[in-house]
Amino acid sequence: MPNTVTLQVLEEGTKNTTVNAFLQADGIEGDQTYVLASPPAGKRFRLLQIDHNLAGFSAKVGFDSGLPDNNYVWAITDTTNSFVCWQQTGGPKDDSGLDGTGDLILTTVGFTDAADFGAVCIRAILIDA
Repeated sequence: MPNTVTLQVLEEGTKNTTVNAFLQADGIEGDQTYVLASPPAGKRFRLLQIDHNLAGFSAKVGFDSGLPDNNYVWAITDTTNSFVCWQQTGGPKDDSGLDGTGDLILTTVGFTDAADFGAVCIRAILIDA
C-alpha cells in the first residue's frame, strides 16, 4: 500500500489558496514529492501561513522549478502544533524561473516508518508572474 496523502482544498479563489494535506507513511514507499496546488496561468504563489503537526518525519515546502533540486523555501521539522505567519511582511514567493510549473510542493524527509504521519495546512496568495 503506498503512502496515503489526502489533500483538502479549503479555499481556492482568484487571490488566495489554502490547502490542507494529511500524510500517513506506509513504511515501504519512503520520501516523495507531492503537489499541493497549481497556480493559474500568469500567476505565482507567495506563502502567507504554514501550520503543521508532524510525527516522525520532516518536510520541505517549495515550488516546482523544473530542476532536480526545485526551489525550496521553507523547512518543516518534526514538531507538534507549529505555526508561521508572514501576513504582515509578505512571505517567500516563487522565483523559480520559466522552466518550472510553479506548483506548490511538499517533499517529505525521513517518511519511512509506518508510524510516521502528520498534517500541513498552507495558505498562499497569487501574484503576477
